[in-house]
Amino acid sequence: MIYLALSILFSTLFLLTFRFFSKPKVVSLHAITINYFTAFFMCCLLAPGATMHLPLNHTALTLHASSLGLLFIVVITLIPLTTKELGVSAVAIANKMSFAIPVAVAVLFYGDDVGGWKAWGLAAAVLAVLFSSFRQNERKKPAHAWAAALPLLLFTGSGSIDALLKYNLKHQMHGDHTLMLPFMAWLFLGAGCFGLLALFAKSRGALSVPSLVAGMSLGVINMGSIYFLMKALGQDTIPDSVIFPTNNVGVIALSTLASVLIWKDKLTTFAWLGFFTSLAAIALITLAG
Repeated sequence: MIYLALSILFSTLFLLTFRFFSKPKVVSLHAITINYFTAFFMCCLLAPGATMHLPLNHTALTLHASSLGLLFIVVITLIPLTTKELGVSAVAIANKMSFAIPVAVAVLFYGDDVGGWKAWGLAAAVLAVLFSSFRQNERKKPAHAWAAALPLLLFTGSGSIDALLKYNLKHQMHGDHTLMLPFMAWLFLGAGCFGLLALFAKSRGALSVPSLVAGMSLGVINMGSIYFLMKALGQDTIPDSVIFPTNNVGVIALSTLASVLIWKDKLTTFAWLGFFTSLAAIALITLAG
């Protein structure tokens, strides 16, 4: 359970770090790309030999990791685009509801059970996402017709990342946790390289010190969030149908609490409903698990 708690903590820190991206001279795409290279070097420092030898000893795993890096960049690029076209609510719902995909995979292919208290917990998790994502007076009509597909793409991409992390743990690493850091290293390297291609395509200008600092900070936290999620998934004591929804609603609850205590945000009634429903969902799912 400690790995799941650490995953929630680092995922919340990852989310909160984006609040600093609105600062002057911080270019989001610069910081995001630096973040992936920082995470790559962190993995190399922790497992240098295994990382360099992964392509030689585990070619398929290396290819899977690099391909997943592309999906990371696509999803993180969809977030600001969806926000611009449809608003924050659409992004929050699509991103947080994506736990439905790995849970469905766990039930259909890994034999997880979602009856009893867990079913009530999953229902509460859905309500928590909807409540916390509600924004009053937000523009909902997209500027372009194709924008209607963006939430579905974000939902599918986010959920697929989680499901593919579990797939590689189970079917490519076969429970060998020593391959985790090398796998993550090549994932982050792939994401960073694809991020560089996006930078060259968009010609975002010179890298600033604030962007560098923001990216490096984000990279350390990002590496931690993925590592602890994979460690939680690698423990057979907790079903995937418990880990994924608990992780997502746990981030909702902790980020809400942080916004109140640190930034003194004034929450709406729906935000408070989302917070307390998140706690209820975690309690019910944990009780069932």
